Amino acid sequence: MFPYSPEVLAASFAAYNQAYWPLPAATLGLMVGVLALAAKPQVDGARMMGAAILAAWAWVGIAWHLDAFAQINFAAPLYGALFLIQAALIGWIMIGRGDFDFEAGIDGFRLIGAGVALYGLAGYPLLTILLGGETGAVRLAGMAPGPTVLVTLGLFLMAKGRVPITLVVIPVLWCAVAGATASLMLVPEDVPLAVLGAASAVLIALKNRRARQAPR
Repeated sequence: MFPYSPEVLAASFAAYNQAYWPLPAATLGLMVGVLALAAKPQVDGARMMGAAILAAWAWVGIAWHLDAFAQINFAAPLYGALFLIQAALIGWIMIGRGDFDFEAGIDGFRLIGAGVALYGLAGYPLLTILLGGETGAVRLAGMAPGPTVLVTLGLFLMAKGRVPITLVVIPVLWCAVAGATASLMLVPEDVPLAVLGAASAVLIALKNRRARQAPR
């Protein structure tokens, strides 16, 4: 049914991480820095976060989907195109227009967003290791699609005010497709994606509604 098996996918991630080492460690550190900026906002922090997330989506689109994943999945070029479109949208909205902002403080959306982002950062590699997978095949934010998407959705939930829906469509679509595929293929790292993507979409819609109803 699928052009590759879970074992082939794991081997592809292992080869991919090894080929670009030490970039996986550097990108993971960058994503940790992005989350830290969201938790404790700085001047121009939103644009810096946008630049880092843009780079992550573009890298995953080119290096993973259009190169490594394309060797085992005929649909990978389509996924790569979607990731590059998302990178362009992030550049346009978060950097060019500067329509994003973050503020200190704690509320339900920020707490859940931080949880989603932390699963992307730490949950993926830990789950692989706990299930006996190869350490070299762990999926890391900034290098692999699933963790990168979850960190992005987590940041959207942590942002102040409304989140443009144009930024949410592709991440949620990826969660639905990858989560459903993982359920059929029994790839445990990706199984939570469908639930987390759907939950993030609902919460972002509620967050946007609250922002529209807030007094100005």
